[in-house]
Amino acid sequence: MNEQVIHDYFRAKGLNEYGIAGLMGNLFAESGLNPKNLQNSYENALGMNDNAYVAAVDNGTYTNFVQDKAGFGLAQWTYWSRKQALLNFAKASGKSIGDLNMQLDFLWKELSESYPSVLAVLKTALSVFEASNAVLLNYERPANQSVGVQKKRAEYGQRYYDQFAMTIQKGGSAMKYSERNKPLVCMQTHSTCYQGTRKMDVKGVLWHSTGANNPTLRRYVQPGADDPNYANLMALLGKNNNGNDWNHTSVQAGLNCWIGKLADGSVTTVQTMPWNYRPWGCGSGSKGSCNNGWIQFEICEDGLADADYFNKVYKEACEITAYLCKLYNIDPHGTVLVNGVKVPTILCHADSCRLELGSNHGDVLHWFPKFGKSMETARNDVAALLGSAPASKPTSVSYQAKVIAQDGLNCRDNPNGSIIMTYPLGTLLSISQENNGWGFTGTGWVSLDWVEKIKTDNGMEDEDMDMTRFKELFSEMRKDLQDNDSGAYSKEAREWALATGLIAGNGTQINGEPNCMWQDFLTREQLVTVLYRFAQMMGKA
Repeated sequence: MNEQVIHDYFRAKGLNEYGIAGLMGNLFAESGLNPKNLQNSYENALGMNDNAYVAAVDNGTYTNFVQDKAGFGLAQWTYWSRKQALLNFAKASGKSIGDLNMQLDFLWKELSESYPSVLAVLKTALSVFEASNAVLLNYERPANQSVGVQKKRAEYGQRYYDQFAMTIQKGGSAMKYSERNKPLVCMQTHSTCYQGTRKMDVKGVLWHSTGANNPTLRRYVQPGADDPNYANLMALLGKNNNGNDWNHTSVQAGLNCWIGKLADGSVTTVQTMPWNYRPWGCGSGSKGSCNNGWIQFEICEDGLADADYFNKVYKEACEITAYLCKLYNIDPHGTVLVNGVKVPTILCHADSCRLELGSNHGDVLHWFPKFGKSMETARNDVAALLGSAPASKPTSVSYQAKVIAQDGLNCRDNPNGSIIMTYPLGTLLSISQENNGWGFTGTGWVSLDWVEKIKTDNGMEDEDMDMTRFKELFSEMRKDLQDNDSGAYSKEAREWALATGLIAGNGTQINGEPNCMWQDFLTREQLVTVLYRFAQMMGKA
């Protein structure tokens, strides 16, 4: 079907899933994703339907394609200059004016050459709404760009996001979030927690719910005025007119992310602190605190009676937890020993209290049982998203790979973790470990999607390098340096060193001369021997 072809085309071009969905929602509104679509209001005027129009343009019997002002194709190209460019492109490609792949290539050409700012958004969008509006307001530019139209087109886009973003991952699991589709980010940089906390080693994920009847994210999450994405975040979240959000120094708490409703009513996750920042969430008990090692999030509660809302936020909580488990190699059914207490890797605030590792709260267990859920079902559902198994452990490998990412390849402290540095295009890397699509370079982790394994002379990937093989190759290399070759510039110095006995060679001869291995490495042992001989010559030893 056209929608699969269109999705896969732009996926291959590097758009993220939000960008693809936002673009596809607009194309659906324009043409129903039909590349032969003639603007409906022109069919009677021209006396042709879609197929007849395409055939007449292709065979040349209709010559007013450029000037007829009829919208046509996926994007309903209408203005004469764009229709002229489309027609020229089709002829140069040897394709029908109604060919799907030709139109996708032309659309990509337009985005790349004439609408680079729109293309940039489609590659980095943090929501379907953001991507949809970029296309609507800056690429399609229809006469009606009202709020209602914006909402409708974003709804179309959301359908495609729901259809395609829930892609089947390795291991057979369907997951919403991935390296290419990260959660919305609104860092609460003005909060006391963000400014005063420290980094932690991640052990698990802890769930909270707010205990207040307000499902909107804007109640708790707002960007600072200095956030470079301020306008877009405010459009997505909506404004907290009471100013009682958590992005203030007066709030003595902080979480890594929140789950609730955006301004348009859709449910999503918003990351508010780096994942490895220690949250101020569950307090402490007599045995310590799960703040030390557990990523934590709040689910915005409603009146606790709406099954539809509960199911959406519960699913979202499982999605973000599965993403974090994959990110940090967390077994959803695992446990961690903390001060003699066996702690589940996935738990809630009430669990931490029961284990004496958190303050006296009941969330989320006052809410979940109303809808047949518990933290055990949560762990099972997270495991199912991960393919009914914990995330994989690193495996030892040994091979070289070359960076093929045009803009360079980020090296991270953990798979999907914080960026340490960037390797330029063409950099040769030595990969010693692999973990679920990531490779360890000795410095950090890189995505193996953006490297190419180096082939050996026999065409095989060089995966057999170990210490024994390395020593063999190193020895072979040194043999080339031990054949008495030397440069003319050192002739007098070499003759003097031999004549004085400072250099004696290795006891063999090449072409009747002592083999001094002039170009071989000099060890510390050899260095001190040479210096000792020189000292003897000078009467100092």
